[in-house]
Amino acid sequence: MTENTKTQKRILVIDDDRDVWKAYIMVLNPERVEAGSSLEKISRLLAAEPTEQSGPGFTLTFASQGQEGYSMVQEALRNNEPFALAFVDVRMPPGWDGMETAARIRQLDPDIELVIVTAYSDRSREEIVRAVGSSTKLLFFRKPFAPEELMQLAISLTDKWQLARQEEQQRHELQAVLHASPAAIFVLDASGRIATWNAAAERITGIQAEEAVGKPCIFQRIADDPFCQSCPGSGAPAEFGMNREIIIHTRAGERRRVVVNMAPDTEGRTGKTIGSFWDITSIREAEAALAASECRFRSLVETTSDFVWEVDRDGRFLYCSPVCRDLYGYTPEELLGKCFFDVLPETGGQDRFRKIFGSCVESGSKYQTVERNCLKKTGETIFVESSGTPVFNEKGQVVGYRGIDRDISLRKKNEADRLRLEERSRQSQKLEALGTLAGGLAHDLNNILTPIMGHCTLGKIDTSPEHPLYQSFDVIESCSNKAAELIRRILAFCRKQEMNVQPVNLNQLIHDFAKMLRRLIREDIHLVLALQENLWPITADRSQMEQILINLVVNARDAMEEGGELVIRTENRTLGLYELYDANSRVIVGDFVVFTVCDEGAGIDPEKMNMIFDPFFTTKGVGKGTGLGLATVHGIVAQHGGHIVVKSEAGKGSSFMIFLPKGKNRVEKKPATREPIHLKPGSETILVAEDDPTVLKILEKTLTEAGYQTLLATNGNAALEIFEREGDGIDLLITDLIMPGQGGKALGKMVRTKAPDLPILYITGYSFDIAMEELAGEENANYLQKPFHMDHFTTTVRNLLDQR
Repeated sequence: MTENTKTQKRILVIDDDRDVWKAYIMVLNPERVEAGSSLEKISRLLAAEPTEQSGPGFTLTFASQGQEGYSMVQEALRNNEPFALAFVDVRMPPGWDGMETAARIRQLDPDIELVIVTAYSDRSREEIVRAVGSSTKLLFFRKPFAPEELMQLAISLTDKWQLARQEEQQRHELQAVLHASPAAIFVLDASGRIATWNAAAERITGIQAEEAVGKPCIFQRIADDPFCQSCPGSGAPAEFGMNREIIIHTRAGERRRVVVNMAPDTEGRTGKTIGSFWDITSIREAEAALAASECRFRSLVETTSDFVWEVDRDGRFLYCSPVCRDLYGYTPEELLGKCFFDVLPETGGQDRFRKIFGSCVESGSKYQTVERNCLKKTGETIFVESSGTPVFNEKGQVVGYRGIDRDISLRKKNEADRLRLEERSRQSQKLEALGTLAGGLAHDLNNILTPIMGHCTLGKIDTSPEHPLYQSFDVIESCSNKAAELIRRILAFCRKQEMNVQPVNLNQLIHDFAKMLRRLIREDIHLVLALQENLWPITADRSQMEQILINLVVNARDAMEEGGELVIRTENRTLGLYELYDANSRVIVGDFVVFTVCDEGAGIDPEKMNMIFDPFFTTKGVGKGTGLGLATVHGIVAQHGGHIVVKSEAGKGSSFMIFLPKGKNRVEKKPATREPIHLKPGSETILVAEDDPTVLKILEKTLTEAGYQTLLATNGNAALEIFEREGDGIDLLITDLIMPGQGGKALGKMVRTKAPDLPILYITGYSFDIAMEELAGEENANYLQKPFHMDHFTTTVRNLLDQR
């Protein structure tokens, strides 16, 4: 039993009324009541008379419900801090009542003193005893209680509990001494006969007390030693002796080695001789076993993969297992006598380790799984996990430490890889959230741009190219196209833009785009094209490849404040498994066309490397960057199934390597033609469903200008009513995909139930409003994404009608 367990007076109160808790505190733990508080005034009124003593030092713990109290008892037993006493209220809704709680606590801790507290009389004593299972250590207490009565009950029961534990502990200790001690005691009377023969003597010799008491000293019969044979057999022995080893034969015929002490009684007047002996057979066997154990221990220590060591209180190695050769590159002889914090810690960490070790020695504390950086003999830094236990002398002073070191470099690397992947996952989630926002913005902006571009088209058709308004229409249309391109850029970095992919010769694209790129850079920057001949084709969106080039070249220009050489390089590369990883820690495997943009700028700080592809992250000054450049590049490359590898060193520039999968089809050269703007005419009747009034108006005007008859609806329900009324008179349905109430996809399905062959043109401001594969298999249907030019719109309408 520890000193803490002997003196503690821990009381558990299980009651659902917190006001009752305060009453317990006022009576049993008044020092917790603040002076001048209402609780202190009530406590003073409840006290029978003033007292200078603050109480017997109870520690109170409270629970408002039976299950909670049970868990507290369970936790206290696990921590070897059991409760001495528990006050349990009978009624505690909901859950267990007081009797069930007490019964369960009694099963968990049979030694706890239980007091059943109730303000009611509908539970008899016999009923409570039956529920709890026993009346032992079970009392009953009625509310409201008198403070003095509660105090005396708590003192009495906790003292009783402590006394019982002390007595039980002493009884166990005495039994342990009697049964575990190897020493045997016997007494010879003046005539040389055995007067006392204790249990240890019975155990060692196998001769029971009733066989030995009253008989001459039996050592003459069971021992071969001359010391025993010289005894006359009556009266005192011929000589006395101390710590004499002899061999005896037990009742079972075993040979045992014992140490015998023979001495007269203290005053020598009774003629009695007191003898003692104990079996040292096991000690001698243990000595032999210890030698074998030491051999086994050394073998184990020297073959384990962990480095086992021992140091003195100054940190000097006293023992080093041979594993230090593999772990640190030193032989045990090289480390013995040297301080570990002078040899092993990484450069600059010696003083820190010396202070840490000194504080451990002063406090005598052990340490478990402490991670630290260590330096091998070769100069390589490794991560080591150390555990050590202090070694004490007989005065309780720390004289050294024993412990083990384990190389955890691989584990730390794996943890770093895991954290990096988790960070990439979080970045992907942020991109996904931003992409959702971008999609919503794209939908609204494309609805705004559609009528602007439509009116420009109609205006240019009705206006002569020499007219001043024609140039204004050109400017408006150009700005609209730039706005649409900006929307596509925003959607590209979050992978929300539908691509127009085709076989592309990257070398030809860079040659064609080089003139524009040179306009983007300054005169002090020299653009170099290092393009590999016979470059493989890629399957890509040409405009998005141009966007990647623009963004990377602009970033390189801004990084080269003092000018220099900017290189764009292309090459074919085939990579095997685990040969190269990209910026997202994904392995790059297969055939790729690689184009690299290298600059001689300031480089990228290592701590910022993980953030360069984050949307809106920029190191440029205010007004000099949006933070979407590299985010857009990242999104475009991901859409094309490619990879990005970034290499950068402070002061030595950066290289962005874009890996794009090798394409399967050859690039066919097509002559560039530019057709004049005109609307494809027709005379059919077209039903148009569009919730945006400005878009609806421009669609109506364009179709009317082309000669078509139009029926207009601002939502899906209105369109369905018109279709029900007009029936076969409708030749084509044009519908927005996203509308209030009934959307365009649902409208198309309902119309097709009555007119399966009716052509349908779906339009939307955002290509991801609906999965495009759903439209791909639908017959007599097509799809246009806003914003679009009206000549392209009427061409699509005419083609659908002609296919009918």
